[in-house]
Amino acid sequence: MTVEHDERYHEISFTLTKDDFWHLQLHAYARRRPLQLAALVFYAITIIIAGIALQSTLIFVAGAAFAVFLFGFAFFIMWLTALKSARALSKRGTHTITLTDAGIQLKNDQTDSLTRWHAITGISTDSHNLYLQLDNPGRVYIAIVIPRRAFKDAAAEEQFLAAVRTYGQR
Repeated sequence: MTVEHDERYHEISFTLTKDDFWHLQLHAYARRRPLQLAALVFYAITIIIAGIALQSTLIFVAGAAFAVFLFGFAFFIMWLTALKSARALSKRGTHTITLTDAGIQLKNDQTDSLTRWHAITGISTDSHNLYLQLDNPGRVYIAIVIPRRAFKDAAAEEQFLAAVRTYGQR
C-alpha cells in the first residue's frame, strides 16, 4: 500500500504552558480515575439524601462540605502537578515533533528522543490538546501532549493526525 504524505504536516513546533498541563491533568483524571470520580459523586448524593431523610441539617451541611473539600483537594493537587510540570518543561524551550518512518521524534533544548510507533496505543483529544497515548501498563497516564494552537488551522491538525494514523498502521 502506497500512501502519499504532505511533508508540511510532518513537523510541528510549540512551547508547552501551565494551561496545557492543566488540561492534561483533567483529561487523564477523566480517563484513568472514573471510579474515583463516580465514588465522590455517589458520596455527595448519599450525604444529601441522608441529610434530607433524617431531617438533619448538620449531617447535610457537614457531608456537603466534606464532599466539596474532597473535590477541591483533588483539583488543587492536579493544579500543583500542572504547575510543576510547566515549570520543569519551560526550561526545555521549544518542542519540535517530527513524524518519521521509525517513530515520533521529539526535540527540545534538553532532549532528542524517538518514540517508536508500536508504543503509541491511541490518540485522544480535548478542546485544548491532542494526546498521543503511550503504552503504559501501570495506572499512570502517559501521553505526548500537543497543544492545538501548534497548528495553523483545523485542516493542518487533521492532516497531522492522518499522518500519525497512517504511520502507526505500518
